[in-house]
Amino acid sequence: MKGIEMAHAQHYRRSLDAGAARSVDSLTSCDNPIVDNCCSTLATILDEVAEIRIDAAEKYFPSLLLYESCDSEVQDQCQPLRNMTEFFPFLLDLSSFLSRVSLLFRNLLFQIRSFHGLEKTAVPGASERKLFRAWSGLGELLALLLQTDKIIESRPAVRNDWNSYCRAIGTAQHNPAQFGVSSDALRSLIATIATVEGQVMAGNGLRNCYEQSYNEIDDDKQFAARMRAVIVEMYNQWEKAAEGDIPDKHRLMVIIALFIFFHLHFPTEDTSLLKLIWKSHKKIVAFHLAGDILWIPCEFLMRELPSIVNAVDKKSVHFIQNLRETFYVEHCDAMLEEAVLHISAAEEWQFKMRTEMRRSETRDAASSLVVAEMMLKGARIAGVMGDLLRNVLNSHVGPLRMSKAKAYKVFGVVENIKAISQTFSECRRMLLECCQMACQQWRCHSLHLIDKARLSARESGDACRAAAFHIAIQCLLGSGEFFFEATEVFPCFQVIVTVRVATAPVCMWCRPGSCTVQASNAPDRLFPA
Repeated sequence: MKGIEMAHAQHYRRSLDAGAARSVDSLTSCDNPIVDNCCSTLATILDEVAEIRIDAAEKYFPSLLLYESCDSEVQDQCQPLRNMTEFFPFLLDLSSFLSRVSLLFRNLLFQIRSFHGLEKTAVPGASERKLFRAWSGLGELLALLLQTDKIIESRPAVRNDWNSYCRAIGTAQHNPAQFGVSSDALRSLIATIATVEGQVMAGNGLRNCYEQSYNEIDDDKQFAARMRAVIVEMYNQWEKAAEGDIPDKHRLMVIIALFIFFHLHFPTEDTSLLKLIWKSHKKIVAFHLAGDILWIPCEFLMRELPSIVNAVDKKSVHFIQNLRETFYVEHCDAMLEEAVLHISAAEEWQFKMRTEMRRSETRDAASSLVVAEMMLKGARIAGVMGDLLRNVLNSHVGPLRMSKAKAYKVFGVVENIKAISQTFSECRRMLLECCQMACQQWRCHSLHLIDKARLSARESGDACRAAAFHIAIQCLLGSGEFFFEATEVFPCFQVIVTVRVATAPVCMWCRPGSCTVQASNAPDRLFPA
């Protein structure tokens, strides 16, 4: 019996692994080889961009943010050298990572230009395709360089210890034998240090990217005009979304990074784009870039483009120039009060989620969508409260002193954030089922729309567009049966919960809100861990 149960578990895992391991090439398969190659190339690059973002957020940024130097009055003077000696392999790895980012940016830039340069006989209307996702990928890479530069700039401990380390190596260069190393080994180390200095410690990753030459792209006015049009449309979309929702901070950083690259690599006297991007301070004036680093987008624009002060409103320039000194003082209490106002919404959300969890009726697709919306609302409430609280707690340098009443408010906000997190844990199984069902519902309606577009393109004779829609359908259809495996470890047992949902074509033609596809829970299988 145990062997059968283990075999079932391995089968479910293999099903998941097979779905996760599907390559881009297996999905980009249609009757048009040119469309296949274009989609495969761009999708592979953008997939790597996504991996790089994860590596930066989980591996590189935390290590830089958490680096601390020793107190020279307590520790000996050699401690910074020991710290940097241990940290140096990480910096070397970070240098290779940033080189990878720059090379990928260069590759994607040339791929976009090559796609727009395809002949009409190969892909009709290629020059008219906007490729927003590809341009966003470029901005993502530039944003990673921007974030790394700001983290290095905000961590003087790293810079101070690095300078001490470089001076020590420079001293050893005069008499290598005294330190038990050969001249060749020391020269190799010095060359490596120079590489790390130029790519990481100088804090010029973004500047190096827009100052380098991209051969024929440098003088391509048509490409520059296309890039400008994309930036304008991306910003307009961001601004429109920010009118009725919380401004997307990361998206704004991507747009600004793209704009900086465009303006400094393709110099122009036109100030309309400058004024457009400058207006972003009306939606969001400052936010935390990473850790405790407060980033003011317009301040960054003024530093990278000093001439911008002559093109925009003087009053807003004065406001931005004095914002860093007054931001926390003037807005700290207001931000805490705003966080407190969300407590009632958090408590109401917790009550609704617990009520939904006690519901015994079988959920259809429509009710699953409602639960999914509730889940997103709870995450949004916790996110807003967390952002506001982080701003309040980062408003002081050194020990934080506050009144008892203010401390009670802070604790109340923290308690509700933790309560939302606990509610997610308690409702985990229900949420997994509903989210899977909601994703399936959205997948069905997306397939319905894309298939209509594919048929329309085929009837109009646009074979390339029809082939692209066919690839999109393949990606959405997947393998036909989707598995979700949630593993929880209990004392001496491991439970495998498998949620199966029907294939997409079953409800492909249903009307929104009337889908009858339902999830079915397979029996829980228990076996010794």
